[in-house]
Amino acid sequence: MNQQIELHHLSGTSTVSYFMHVLDDAGVPSKDASVLTLGKGHFFGLLPPGVPTQRIRQFNHAGILPAGPLVEVPDGMVQEVTPPFEAIARLLAKRLDGYERPVLWVHEPMMQEDEIQREHLAYKRLGGQLYLAYDDLREKKIAKALRFSMLSWHFLAFVTDQTRQVESVDSLLALTKMILVGAYDGESVLLWERGA
Repeated sequence: MNQQIELHHLSGTSTVSYFMHVLDDAGVPSKDASVLTLGKGHFFGLLPPGVPTQRIRQFNHAGILPAGPLVEVPDGMVQEVTPPFEAIARLLAKRLDGYERPVLWVHEPMMQEDEIQREHLAYKRLGGQLYLAYDDLREKKIAKALRFSMLSWHFLAFVTDQTRQVESVDSLLALTKMILVGAYDGESVLLWERGA
């Protein structure tokens, strides 16, 4: 399926509040997150064409993607929806073109260190939380990272440039150029880019 994604500019306190809520859920204290000065960056929703304007700011609700078939699960039936991982990855890869050595740091809320090691994934523990580290970011690798880590209830990733010398949450935040947070019940993401 060749899904399309467009950038929709977002602004306002509800957008900043949503980002702060996701950061807080991931164990990033607001006093640490303040180093990002979110208000000085640029916010975007990565959405398929044709999403009604009133739906764009309903970050906690699904329904921006067409529903798939009903699928039987042990507790009943669910409507299958496939997030547009490849389209999101394609858009992000284009935005990373000017970066020298981008690294995607993905918050991992469920796996334990031994599970991550069995998967042979690069990771680091920062502020008591686990972050998967993806470098050499090309479109396919970004899509794989999204598919692996994006949950309906949580996704948080940071993009840094030129370094993997992240030793703490403070250094991660200071080096962050972009933040991606899950939205629309895992149907897509919101993007923050640091301002000039």
